[in-house]
Amino acid sequence: MGISSDVPLLREINSQSGDVVTGPVSRRNFLIGAGASAFLASVPVSAFAAEPSSAAPPIDAPPGLPVEWVPAPYQQTGSDPGSYGNFDLADRPVSPALRFIVIHDTEETYDRTLQLVQDPTYLAWNYSIRSRDGHVAQHLETKNVGWHAGNWWFNSHAVGIEHEGYGAAGNTWFTEEMYANSARLVAHLAAEYGIPLDRAHIIGHDQVPGVAPRNIPTQHWDPGPFWDWEHYFQLLGAPLDRGTLGWGRKPRIGEVVRILPGFADNLQLVTGCDTNNPPICLDDSPKPCNFVPLHAAASADSELVRDKGKDPSGKPATTNVEDIGARASAGTDYVVAEVQGDWTAIWYLGQKAWFFNPHSGPKARVVKDAKVVTAQSAAPVFGVAYPDKSAYADPADYQAVTPLGYTVSPGEAYVVVDENPPTDYYKAWTFDANTPNDHIDISQPSAHVLVNLGHRLAFVRKADVTVSAAG
Repeated sequence: MGISSDVPLLREINSQSGDVVTGPVSRRNFLIGAGASAFLASVPVSAFAAEPSSAAPPIDAPPGLPVEWVPAPYQQTGSDPGSYGNFDLADRPVSPALRFIVIHDTEETYDRTLQLVQDPTYLAWNYSIRSRDGHVAQHLETKNVGWHAGNWWFNSHAVGIEHEGYGAAGNTWFTEEMYANSARLVAHLAAEYGIPLDRAHIIGHDQVPGVAPRNIPTQHWDPGPFWDWEHYFQLLGAPLDRGTLGWGRKPRIGEVVRILPGFADNLQLVTGCDTNNPPICLDDSPKPCNFVPLHAAASADSELVRDKGKDPSGKPATTNVEDIGARASAGTDYVVAEVQGDWTAIWYLGQKAWFFNPHSGPKARVVKDAKVVTAQSAAPVFGVAYPDKSAYADPADYQAVTPLGYTVSPGEAYVVVDENPPTDYYKAWTFDANTPNDHIDISQPSAHVLVNLGHRLAFVRKADVTVSAAG
């Protein structure tokens, strides 16, 4: 969800550490800050006008898909070199590399969404898609970096696509026309830039990790429980059961399973209200959803598992529409920790998390040829894959990284979804692309592994874990 409320204009959430500092700051640094997407303003459209362009850049879309060019402005908004909006210049996929496409919903109408993306004091993403007819607008050249994911590492490596709609009312807003045109666009981008068509690289905003522990409780959860991932990947031509064994086989401890619960018949309890104004509230009837709920024991009567990052008080997760703490989403892969009758446990955020997986109607399939990480001692977990100090020519550029508070502990195992993600930091601190020592990708050989830790992705350091074949 790229669009939210209540920006504190003179506070900055540091884009790397997640620390909050006071005093005058650049609007740009605030907008890309760790978790800043939870605080971004639905502000009135700025008096700043977009710079006129003599020629629109070429549309990046498949042949036959009509796409409107609605450019996001790139212009300075104050005297500080870091005060500008509403994206960063880059040379992707040359530098940084492109690895992800992030699926968002807008939490706004389409018209308001286009107003906001043209405001230089707001932020930009790559594309917007209208609900009623799937109309597509492009806002950035793919080579440039949008500010949409609340995590600078993911921003620098991702294309962001906003879908008109509200997560709590997704079944109403996510139309077939929207799904179809979005899938055509994503299939094109994935083919053009070598992005894998799987649920570790075509991800929801809800899978993007926080940069620091303080950011996790307020992270966004779009597109939410009502986005039909299995149908979407069918449209992409990459069905999510590809690479799995048949339905007849019961999973075994140490194997990897892919969550495939279906959608129309996968009725789950999702309750409560979202934080829109006015809020969208749900009744207590089960609804078609894209996840399986995860329990602390092999029983539907047991409490849901805990996500200590989302709720540091240690309370169990809830069925609230915004609470992703105990949800394993369609297409995501996990390591089997235990099996009891019709129940399967997976390793999830440092605990055994149980889901109902009966032989008569299984909710997951065994994955072939998967890799996992294990650890001999508790391995810290991170939300970014930044280099160590030795990679920075200027010590002032160094980005300290804060562990998220989760660990990979002995006896646990988590699925490797990218064995060699870039270990880099794209430094883009100023408006002028010709500024010395700026708009550079500071990198070193890949030192991290990307894993499915819980509902969200996470990084572990290669030095802290062992990668091996599952099973």
